[in-house]
Amino acid sequence: METALERIAERGFDEYSLDEVAEAVDVSRNLLYRYFARGRQDLSLAVVERVMGALGQHLVVDPTLELERRVEINLGPFAAQGFAGTAEWRVYRRIRAVTDPEAVALIEDFHSRWVALIAANNRVNPSDEIVAAGLRSMIAFACEAIDQAAARGIEQPVVMELIVGGFEDTLARCVARQQTKRARRRTP
Repeated sequence: METALERIAERGFDEYSLDEVAEAVDVSRNLLYRYFARGRQDLSLAVVERVMGALGQHLVVDPTLELERRVEINLGPFAAQGFAGTAEWRVYRRIRAVTDPEAVALIEDFHSRWVALIAANNRVNPSDEIVAAGLRSMIAFACEAIDQAAARGIEQPVVMELIVGGFEDTLARCVARQQTKRARRRTP
């Protein structure tokens, strides 16, 4: 899996082969099929699962912590992966082009869990489609801001301030939207 992860990070999901992975780890292609029955598809899915696990392993909702600390815990390791340009980060950024339904479902699940976590940490309702869309957009913004800052040599704390500010503004609008909706429901 490590070899496939590196190949995908370098070239993308469609540009690596089982043969090259087998050769790199000095095993037969048939042995890979023993562990990944559908070949490259299963290996790619395993890599996607690993990446989602690596990027999501620190996500936490803990109301006993200050919001600033929760943001640091949830966004800090994610941003560090981007600034370091880890293979996991590079694969995650390539995931946008994936069309395999099983991989898309894994990615969708990851983003849904992340949106639910952000919503829980900020007391907004993730089932509101506008809230969910806003939070998903902020995740995409954070990824692009991290990539752009890393490429331009901008320090992580500077871009994190921008990202956190964007999340705060988006969340404030989400809260205002939900308060307006509640007020409308109460008014006969």
